[in-house]
Amino acid sequence: MEKFKEFVIDQCLEWLEQKEDVALVTLVRADGSSPRRLGSQVAVAGSGESVGSITGGCAESAIAELALEAIGKGENKLVRFGEGSPYLDIKLPCGSSIDVFIEVGLERPDFARITDQRAQRKPCYMAFDLAKISSQVTENKIESDYQLCYQATTRIVIAGNGPIVPALVSLCQLLEYEVIISSSDPETLDRIDNVRAKWNLIKSGPLDQVVYDGLTALCTVFHDHEWEPELLKQALNSDAFYVGALGSQRTHEQRKRLLASLDIEPSQIERIRAPIGLDLEANGPHEIAVAIIAELIESRNQMKPLKHGD
Repeated sequence: MEKFKEFVIDQCLEWLEQKEDVALVTLVRADGSSPRRLGSQVAVAGSGESVGSITGGCAESAIAELALEAIGKGENKLVRFGEGSPYLDIKLPCGSSIDVFIEVGLERPDFARITDQRAQRKPCYMAFDLAKISSQVTENKIESDYQLCYQATTRIVIAGNGPIVPALVSLCQLLEYEVIISSSDPETLDRIDNVRAKWNLIKSGPLDQVVYDGLTALCTVFHDHEWEPELLKQALNSDAFYVGALGSQRTHEQRKRLLASLDIEPSQIERIRAPIGLDLEANGPHEIAVAIIAELIESRNQMKPLKHGD
């Protein structure tokens, strides 16, 4: 395996543009525990290059070899690893078994359809017929043996100043999250690269350019909390899956009273995770960023669509 990516479809498109053949391998079934969740994918190019992970390293080399074989024959394959597999030399943790689907028939419009839907923050599906060893990309759910949902990219809006901001951005990028930065400090903005957008806050208020859907979160990491109220109000009155704010418990009690004066319902105010981040006794901007990202991951992974793949 050359490198890890959670979302491998962009890489498939890149290879196709380079006139490479492509196989897309998907974890479609697991008996017992599995190193990765159902729907995890590996993409393999005809050159042998591959990205992604299905078994966390136990069978990736074998998967790549079988994908190249499928490319050569032009035939899809459904392969079992673990108990009941012909590949006895490949052991999976805890004696479990998994089925992986190797698809070689998808073309550029199929992959582009997935990326286009995600860009519009709409779901797209890949439906698998395991008996016929076939799959199809669709914008709607259909009857199938297994259906993978490609959701919109998790989007994190980070509003704040100081060294926590670039530390948190780096971790979000590692997780392939889309990042939007808003700061009143030009120096903070100058330290940030490769994000979806950067906005310089001139006055307090909501971010009119942002629509908070169920896959969007807000992290406010200001030490000067006068920037927060309208930003928090906007996120709390939305479907944002996470809203967190920096500051002590005493600061948060003051924050709650201020937000109540803005006619925000008490139940909405209680959605705020404050002090922001899991309680790791974090010290310094990098540890605080780790605590925040851990809480974001926890909140994201508790969402039903992510747990069940649809």
